[in-house]
Amino acid sequence: MVLKEKKILFLLPSKTGSTSLVKMFKDYDIPFTLTPQKKHPLLSELLELNNIQDFYNYKIYQICRNPIDRMVSSYYFQRQIIKDKDKYKKFFNLNF
Repeated sequence: MVLKEKKILFLLPSKTGSTSLVKMFKDYDIPFTLTPQKKHPLLSELLELNNIQDFYNYKIYQICRNPIDRMVSSYYFQRQIIKDKDKYKKFFNLNF
């Protein structure tokens, strides 16, 4: 996520609350750009995609999360999106 006016870059790895952050910025009408890809880009990719040459003038934030919480969240997220639940019965029988 890039806030060019404020010269701020956010690196948003999956399962770290990035969707909530994007929603908050939208709710407060804060202008930003997201990458068009479905993946979370590296800093170098973010700079290239947004044609940022003077990144030393930007503040760069990396969102992180407790690794155990992130793993549990990812597990439950995967459970929601798997369509063929019969094929992955062992996975669905796991619990934390």
